[in-house]
Amino acid sequence: MRRLDRNGVELRRRFSNRRVFLFVDFDGTLAPLVSQPHQARAGGPVMRAIATLAALPRARVAVMSGRPLSFIRARFRAPGLYYGGNHGLEMRGPGVVFRHEVAAALRPTIRALSVQAKKTFSGFAGVLIENKGLSMSIHYRRTPLSLRRRLHRALAVFRLRTESLPVRWRRGKKVWEVLPRVNWDKGRALKELLRRTGPAVPVAVGDDITDEDMFRAVGPQGVGVRVGKSGSSRANYYISRQGDVAKFLSQLVEVLQ
Repeated sequence: MRRLDRNGVELRRRFSNRRVFLFVDFDGTLAPLVSQPHQARAGGPVMRAIATLAALPRARVAVMSGRPLSFIRARFRAPGLYYGGNHGLEMRGPGVVFRHEVAAALRPTIRALSVQAKKTFSGFAGVLIENKGLSMSIHYRRTPLSLRRRLHRALAVFRLRTESLPVRWRRGKKVWEVLPRVNWDKGRALKELLRRTGPAVPVAVGDDITDEDMFRAVGPQGVGVRVGKSGSSRANYYISRQGDVAKFLSQLVEVLQ
């Protein structure tokens, strides 16, 4: 994994006269990580760059997030934009209306688990249970370090209680995701959008474990860009921090105009 050059030379080499489909994560990528998930916002330069890219003839853009579809659509209203919520289990965009049928049928299971989780972790300061319809998140970014060991033990017990249910657990940055046990992730969602919208060079940008599915899916013909260097990432390139994402998007605008 190499650091992406600051002058856009590598982008020009790879994307000259080619159509590009940008798949970009929200938390930690378009928006900085925050202690209260509902307060997450992308900055003005990022918002403008996304809107500009979505309007370019040689570009398509999808915001692919673990957030609910409604959350992402409320924050980005640019014409021509594609949206992927719940790690791509639900997607919208020009000519695209998608919801994973098996995952949708498991909404009652996720709802019941959310109720149980709120009761189980009510005694832990800073824990937030987020029912996202097709998935659930257990956030603990605000939990004091003194409680973390006890919290992780309680989480392990809670996971054991869900073993017989059709769900799977994935760890993120100070969060556990509980997802329907279906053969689907951000990478498969990326491929589905490409299949529906036509040939393009896929470019995936993200910072977390679930974004590795997108980096794997772009394959040798595409580009994966990780926010923050990691020796274990499948991404081709990295940019140092979330604050550099606006610059990367601006470079992409210049290359594709």
